[in-house]
Amino acid sequence: MFGAGYCLVVRKDCGLEAVMFQSVMFFGLVCGSICVQSRSFSASRLDAAQYSPTHGTYIIQCGIECCGRFDLSRLASAVFRVATALPLLSSRYVCENGVPVRWEITGDLPEMVTVRYRSLPEEAALPHRMEGRPPLHVIVCRMRDHDDLLVVMDHVATDARGMFVVLSLLADAYAGREFSVPDQPESRGIEKLFEQVSPDVLRAAAERSRQEACLYYPWASPFTRAGAHGSLRIVHRVISSEDFLRIHAAARSFGATVQDILLAAFASALQTLGSSDPVPLESVMDLRPVFGPGASGWVGNFSANYRLTLSCRDGMRETVLQSADFGRSFKANHPEAVCALRFLDSSVRREMDILLPEDVPGLDLRSPFLSNVGVIPSSVGSFGDGITVSAVWIVTDFVSGRYPSLVAGTWNGSLHLSAAVSFADTSVDRIFDQMISSLFSLVDLKEGHISE
Repeated sequence: MFGAGYCLVVRKDCGLEAVMFQSVMFFGLVCGSICVQSRSFSASRLDAAQYSPTHGTYIIQCGIECCGRFDLSRLASAVFRVATALPLLSSRYVCENGVPVRWEITGDLPEMVTVRYRSLPEEAALPHRMEGRPPLHVIVCRMRDHDDLLVVMDHVATDARGMFVVLSLLADAYAGREFSVPDQPESRGIEKLFEQVSPDVLRAAAERSRQEACLYYPWASPFTRAGAHGSLRIVHRVISSEDFLRIHAAARSFGATVQDILLAAFASALQTLGSSDPVPLESVMDLRPVFGPGASGWVGNFSANYRLTLSCRDGMRETVLQSADFGRSFKANHPEAVCALRFLDSSVRREMDILLPEDVPGLDLRSPFLSNVGVIPSSVGSFGDGITVSAVWIVTDFVSGRYPSLVAGTWNGSLHLSAAVSFADTSVDRIFDQMISSLFSLVDLKEGHISE
């Protein structure tokens, strides 16, 4: 009925019939379940750094808003083809005594495609834990007149850039196009980063980071709350392509990038809502360019966080200029060293006489976090005839303690801002509203409609 490679499973879920497709790898069929030949590879330092046994799985989710219906058998076949082409997607993350040890391909593959009769935001707000199963799960959100997709991945397995590689392969497979998996690294580690950076550079970067942290932490957060979250909801804002084109032009007139203005707007929003000044922020850098052009198609979590502080007391224009100055300086001074430092083993740090802010007793480094995933490639939504993609956005379920992770990304020229937040929490709604207001103020500044 469905062809080779997958079988149909029907289950009841919360009183609703859910149709699930279970991928099959033909290493043997025993007692009605599929046995997969064991294969394993070591967990990397990057993997271990992203794993949080206290929080559970840190997931990354991609919402794909569509017009049309997916052919479920074709989708199940496509997921199977991609999962078998990338062994990581058929693996599970193994921990022993809470310590990440290895990835292994073993045992029965669970269902990798599920149909739910919930809206996309409702489904994205639910807990999707990945422990003990492969890191990829595709959920079809079946509405009255269309389907949306929610693609869930373990963030230990990949970051947004890696997810876009997987989604592009999935779209190709669904559309019936031939696809080729980009060459993957022999190792998921980041050892090559340290081959390009001298110990002196590492020590200098660590010292700068530690001094700055001691200056700006602790800081007065406008919204202090516990890290644990209960029921979640999705906050999602969109700036149209026409409006974002004007905002982008304004950014260029100030010598700033999209990342620069997003960080400036974030800091400005926090300061307006009551944070102390300057505002400490955290963002993320894709490390793939450091490894060379061949790394662009790597599936893994090759991203690392970095810290900055921005003062907003002199208005949005000055905050943007300050953010742009930081961005240029950061890119010119071995940013890979700053980002990679946290992946150095503590014993190695001691041998190299390196002290990080994390090594300062009692220093609480939690701060507002913004990830800009950049331009989402159009290939993510190219499912072929019958499916038109109207929006693609990213959200994570990670809550840092004071703030959830805010995610920005551009799809088809439109800017999307999203976050998973505690159901009763309204702080992010206000932050997004203020950020959007600050971004539009740049247009007014450029066009001379207002002055500061």
